[in-house]
Amino acid sequence: MAIQALLAERDGEQRVYVVTEETPSEYHWIHDRWPKLRRLSEPEPEPEPEPEPEPEPEPLSNTLISIISAYLTSL
Repeated sequence: MAIQALLAERDGEQRVYVVTEETPSEYHWIHDRWPKLRRLSEPEPEPEPEPEPEPEPEPLSNTLISIISAYLTSL
């Protein structure tokens, strides 16, 4: 958890502005405003590397196509 705030700098002077919210009623006797707490998010996991693309099959040679074509016509 962290306190939500803004850090501002002007002319070499730094200021912190704290975001507040209404205090729960049971603690109102302490103060009417409390610093706002924010849950820090978990860091996002590293994306998995993309797999290497499959190599493209080599084109069939004209000779192989001729052999297959001749076989199919003989059926």
